[in-house]
Amino acid sequence: MIWLAMAWAEEGGTVVVEDTHDAEQDTSASVTVIPIDETLPMSSDVAAVVDTASGTTVRRLGGLGDFSGVSIRGSTMRQTHVALDGVPLNPDGSSAVNLSQLPLWAFDSVEIVRGNAPPELAAAPIGGVVNLRTGDPSGLTLAAGVGAFGTGRAAVAAARPGRIETLAFAEGFRTQGDFPYFDDNGTEYNLDDDQERIRTNNATSQANALLRLRVGDERLRWTLMEALLWREEGVPGPIGAPTTVASLRSRRSLTSLTLDTGEMVHLRTTGWALLSDELYDDRDGEVGLGQQYTLTTFNSFGVTGHVEGSVQDVAVPAATVSVRVDRSRSTELDTGDGALHQRLTVTPSLSGDVYLAQDRVTLSAVAGGLVLPDVAAFTPRGGVLVQPNEAWALKANVGRYLRPPDFRELHGDRGALIGNPALTPERGVQSDLGIRWVGADGSVEVTGFWNEVDDLILYVQNTQRTALPINLNAARIRGVEGAMDWTLGPVSTQTNVTRTWSTIVSDTPQTAGNQLPRIPQWDVHHGTSVAWSGVRVGHRWTYTSGNTWDRTNWYWAPPRNLHGAYVRVHPKPSWPSIEVDVMNLTDNDRQVMPRNVLDPSDGETVVQPLTDFLGYPLPGRTILLSLRYDR
Repeated sequence: MIWLAMAWAEEGGTVVVEDTHDAEQDTSASVTVIPIDETLPMSSDVAAVVDTASGTTVRRLGGLGDFSGVSIRGSTMRQTHVALDGVPLNPDGSSAVNLSQLPLWAFDSVEIVRGNAPPELAAAPIGGVVNLRTGDPSGLTLAAGVGAFGTGRAAVAAARPGRIETLAFAEGFRTQGDFPYFDDNGTEYNLDDDQERIRTNNATSQANALLRLRVGDERLRWTLMEALLWREEGVPGPIGAPTTVASLRSRRSLTSLTLDTGEMVHLRTTGWALLSDELYDDRDGEVGLGQQYTLTTFNSFGVTGHVEGSVQDVAVPAATVSVRVDRSRSTELDTGDGALHQRLTVTPSLSGDVYLAQDRVTLSAVAGGLVLPDVAAFTPRGGVLVQPNEAWALKANVGRYLRPPDFRELHGDRGALIGNPALTPERGVQSDLGIRWVGADGSVEVTGFWNEVDDLILYVQNTQRTALPINLNAARIRGVEGAMDWTLGPVSTQTNVTRTWSTIVSDTPQTAGNQLPRIPQWDVHHGTSVAWSGVRVGHRWTYTSGNTWDRTNWYWAPPRNLHGAYVRVHPKPSWPSIEVDVMNLTDNDRQVMPRNVLDPSDGETVVQPLTDFLGYPLPGRTILLSLRYDR
C-alpha cells in the first residue's frame, strides 16, 4: 500500500519540531499535542495517532482505509468535536467524523482536548476536541508506498514561507481491502463450521487536497483554506452479513476565510462553508430492510468571532459568538422522495483567565450558551491551574454541556440505521482533576474524570437488525488516565493507560447498572523507538479490553492485544528514506473467550473472531513499504 509519509523539511532534510510542553502545561484543560514528525511510522493515519493519547478510544470498521471514529472519555463519536485549524467538520456533533477521510501528513500536529474545550472554538462537546493544525512548513515532499491487500498511496506537498505564504498538499489512496479473516459462522459453540474467509466488497479509493494561503503579519493577516475530499468505497457489512455490491460515494468541501488583527487586543473572525454529500447505493437490499438508492447532502454555513485582550497582565477577558445555519436533504433517487431539514444555531460566550500569586494560579471561566429554535441552554464551565514551579501543574475542570440530536439521528433512513424524531438533546456534566510533571527528558500526567450524561442518545438494534437511536435515562462514566513520555538519548518511549467505569442509570431491570456499549474498561498504548546513524526502529503495542455491543451486556467483542514494528533507513539527508512497517505483527485474528461472560462460574471457553465496532473483522498481519523524499 502506498503509505505516504511526509514531513515538512528545512535545509538538509531536518524535521523541525516545536516544543509542545507549554501547550499542555500552561492550561487547566487536559490537552495532548502530538507532533506529526519523524518519530511516527510512515504508515500512521489520524486514527492511529489519536489512539495514542490517553482517554481516547478509536473504533474501526475493519482494515486499512475503513471507517474509524474516536471516543473521548467514554463519549459517543458524535460527542467529539473534530476541526481543521479550528474550523468544525461536525459542528455541535452534527455527525460522527470518519477519521480515515483526513490526510494526517497534511498537518503539523494533532491537538486532543479532553473535556473543557477552549472558548475560541465556540463549541462545548461532551467528550472533547480533536483539532488538526497546519503549521509553518517549507520545502517540497514526495512520498509513495505499497503494501498488503492491494493498497497504495502517493502524495506531494509544497510550501513557501514569507509575507505571502502558500501551502499545497495532495494525496491519493486506494486499497482492495480483501484481507482474510476468521469466521465462526455465527455458531460460537460449534467449532466444526469455523473457517477463514476473504473480506469482500471492501475496496476504497480516496483523494484529498488541502490548500492554504496566508497574507500579512501578526498585525493583520488573512488566511484562506480549502480542504477537499472525494471517496468511493464498498459497504462490506459485519462478519455475519457480508455484502457484494453495496457502495458509498462521499464528497466534501470545507472553505474558510480567517482574519486576525491586533496585538494587544486580538480579534479573530472566521467564516466557513462546509458542503458535503453521500450517495448510498444498496439497490440489491444487502444491508438494510430493502433496496435503497439515496443521496444525502449536508451543508453548514457559519461565522465565528473571537476577541480577547490583556488587562495589566493579570486578566485576559474574551468574548466569542458563532452563528451557523445547517441544512440537510435526503433524496431517494428511484422515487424522487425527499425532505429538507434546516436549523439555525447561535453559540455565544463570555470568558476570561485571571492570574494570581505571581502567575502561579490561573482561574478560567466560560459563561457560554447554545440557542436553537426549540432549545436554549446555558453551558458554563471553569478550570483552575496551579503551578507551584515550572515542573508541576495541578489541574481541575468542571462544566455543563449539551448536544442536540443531528439530522441523521432524527430523520435518517439508510441501510441498517433509521431515525427517531422524538429524540431530545443530550445534557451532561463533566469534571476532572489531574496532576502533571514535566522534566528535562519527559513528562508524567495522571487525571481522574467523572461524567454524567442525561438523555444519552444510543443506537439500539431490533430483531430485524435495524438500529434505532433512543434516549437513555442517564449514564455515568468515571475513569483514570495516565500518560508518560520519555526520551533518553536515542530512545523515545510513550505510554498511555485509561481505565474506565461506565454505568447505565435506568429504571429498566434488564439494563440498570450495566456497562455502556462499546466502551472498553481498559485501553493501553505503548510505543518505543530508537534512532541512530540514519536508522530508526520502532515498536508499538495496543491493548483494548473486551467491550459489550448492547445494553443488556450479553454480546461482547473480544479483547484486542496487537503489536506492530517498523524499520526506517535514511542514509543521507539528500537521499530518500525507506521504511518497512508490519501491523498486527503476531497475525492475531481470533480470540479465546469465556463461553458466558455474565457467569464467572462457567469455565468453558469459545473461539471468536477478532472484531471491532458491531462485529466488523480486523485484519491480520499487514506489511507496508513506504518511500519519502524531502527537498
